[in-house]
Amino acid sequence: MSMLQGSSFKMPEGHALPQSIHALETSPHLRPCDFSFAPAEMAARLAGREGFIWLDSSLAHPGAVSALTAEPVEVLEGHIDRDWEKVRTALAAPRAAAGGLYG
Repeated sequence: MSMLQGSSFKMPEGHALPQSIHALETSPHLRPCDFSFAPAEMAARLAGREGFIWLDSSLAHPGAVSALTAEPVEVLEGHIDRDWEKVRTALAAPRAAAGGLYG
């Protein structure tokens, strides 16, 4: 059974954390990133923005992952041990088109 560090939340047997988040592909607010910055440098640039969050695997090898985000369009509130259905529902909801010539 997997456990998120710093939490009592345990993943149910047979479930795993997602390898990618579809919001990266469907968000109408997606902006290109300059990957010449290290995660700590990018975090320093984003730190003053509303809703800034930095999730980092803290691994010192090629599998390391850093996810930085700010200025959320929507915020889900709940308890990590009880409210995963809110997350599942939000991720399953159809996304509105971003607008423009093709949608």
